Amino acid sequence: MEQIILTQFSIEDFKEMLQDCLKSELKNYFPHNREQETTLLKPDQVAMLFKVSKVTIHQWTKQGILKAYHINSRKYYKKGEILEALESQKKYNRKIL
Repeated sequence: MEQIILTQFSIEDFKEMLQDCLKSELKNYFPHNREQETTLLKPDQVAMLFKVSKVTIHQWTKQGILKAYHINSRKYYKKGEILEALESQKKYNRKIL
């Protein structure tokens, strides 16, 4: 027999949990945007998205926070990965570091 457990939490906590559940379920029903995953961004474009300097992007890359892809002698970042990191930053309302 199932047990029902009642707990109290704020409306904001409930709202966040519900959004997380919906996002994970909706990802199963809608295919990923492959074009967005493979689009490459230059470091200055990534810096504009995060509203930080290119030096900060370089530091985050060295620390392993962002993953860079090298083509010849240039660095690029996958747009899908950058958008996930940006969403994570906004979700927790904090800077990456």
